[in-house]
Amino acid sequence: MNRNKYITFLLVIVFLFGSTAFSQSKTNIEVYYSLVDSAAGLIAKRLPAEQNKIVVISNKNDYSIFTNRIKSTFNKLGVAPDSGVNTELTISFDRTTVQYSDMHRESFFGSMWVKRKVEFGGNFSFNNKIAPGEFLFSAIDSVKVDDIKKIENPVYPFTVSEVPPEPFFSSLLEPAAAIGTAAVAIYLFFSVRSK
Repeated sequence: MNRNKYITFLLVIVFLFGSTAFSQSKTNIEVYYSLVDSAAGLIAKRLPAEQNKIVVISNKNDYSIFTNRIKSTFNKLGVAPDSGVNTELTISFDRTTVQYSDMHRESFFGSMWVKRKVEFGGNFSFNNKIAPGEFLFSAIDSVKVDDIKKIENPVYPFTVSEVPPEPFFSSLLEPAAAIGTAAVAIYLFFSVRSK
């Protein structure tokens, strides 16, 4: 009977720890996409009355990925891109940055994490007549330092940023703790053995 309880306990532990899912960090492009969707929603609200068709013009080819995403989001919002209409949306992306800061550990011997801040901003106007509008959206979260190469895309330079250096005391604390633990273990081994 005691053996059955032990096996049941082990199975419960295995299933509990085996089923915990660790969420994978979003890539920088995915974070940008969510910010672009927010910007498209803001722009759609500012459309002139009774306009549900527009032409989207972007000034930089480097950000064509964002222009295409805005067009896709407009389609989802019921604003169809059409080349035969009079409403022309001119949009420029002035601020696309990724910054990593505040390197820290989640636990004593845990992985190193950094705070990630993604900003997406710019301005827009309709037919170059209506007063231009500005937008700036940002997202802040934490990502593992080991995952940074996976979430960046070197093809798009605006998804890449420098990683801050590891804190000085954090890099000294781990070896000191390991050496201290080993010294205490050796001392206890010989002192208990001699008695």
